[in-house]
Amino acid sequence: MAGVRLHIGKLPEQCAKADLDAHFADMRAHVNDMWIARNPAGFGFIRVPEEHVEAFITKYNGSEFQGGTIAVERARSDGRGGAAAKRGRDEPRRDDRRDDRRDDRRRDGSRDRRRDDSRDRRRDGSRDRRRRDDSRDRRRRSSSR
Repeated sequence: MAGVRLHIGKLPEQCAKADLDAHFADMRAHVNDMWIARNPAGFGFIRVPEEHVEAFITKYNGSEFQGGTIAVERARSDGRGGAAAKRGRDEPRRDDRRDDRRDDRRRDGSRDRRRDDSRDRRRDGSRDRRRRDDSRDRRRRSSSR
């Protein structure tokens, strides 16, 4: 689809494509594509040929539409996907936060020692409980004979 993507903002929630199409009636022939968000509502995108972009923005930005004023401006991106477009399609996906946490654990040796110490304490306590349970069982067996 050729053309420049324009962001249409401040749309009322009940706005339909037909309503917006009627609002752009003067330049309808130049609108190549139209999309209106439903959840969350309040914005949409249209495509207009490069040679009509400035005229379209000048004419419709700040215009009255269904009891409010709409905003028309160039879209920030060309609409080819969020994160994938920013990093490039060929670059692998990376969870930076997970990798950063993993790196922090490798660097922070004191944290690992603290964790190991607390694990040892828990394990020692369970061993002591087992020993107590074993000695109680022996006492019970010997008293029942």
